[in-house]
Amino acid sequence: MKTKLTTLLSVLLVFCAAAYVVVPFPGWDRLAMESEYIALVRCGNPTVLPPNAYRAGPNSDSDIQIIFTLKGTNDLDVCRLITDHDLYPGERYLVFGNLGKNILHAFEEYRITQVDHLFTTNLIAGKPLNEQIQIILERRLFDLNREAKLNEEELQRLNEALKNEHK
Repeated sequence: MKTKLTTLLSVLLVFCAAAYVVVPFPGWDRLAMESEYIALVRCGNPTVLPPNAYRAGPNSDSDIQIIFTLKGTNDLDVCRLITDHDLYPGERYLVFGNLGKNILHAFEEYRITQVDHLFTTNLIAGKPLNEQIQIILERRLFDLNREAKLNEEELQRLNEALKNEHK
């Protein structure tokens, strides 16, 4: 009995370890080449799971609206996105994934990049794929740098307030 249980646990452990393999970031050019579907999407409501079902992360299984397709079929307006990335309703994302039966799969963290609400697809319409991706990533980098500066300023104010509080 003990041997059967040990064998069963070993098999389950191997199966679980093999089920999710973390792939190192291949670089943007290779990621774009290997992804069959690349799109700007708006996250909708999380897919309702049956009772006792497990979700990998917050809202990681969500209905999405396709805003702009960079690569892949243009005949989708909505589909489902399954990922281990945290998704939030109403937020927009650039997604590099693989599509099957109206389900977009994008599991590695680098396959999903948040895009701000003010980004307009007019900036990328009609441009080559690599240029479209570059423009979106530059915009995200700009937003992150601005956010980091604001966070640093807030951190300094809070540290100063707490330093003065303890005098």
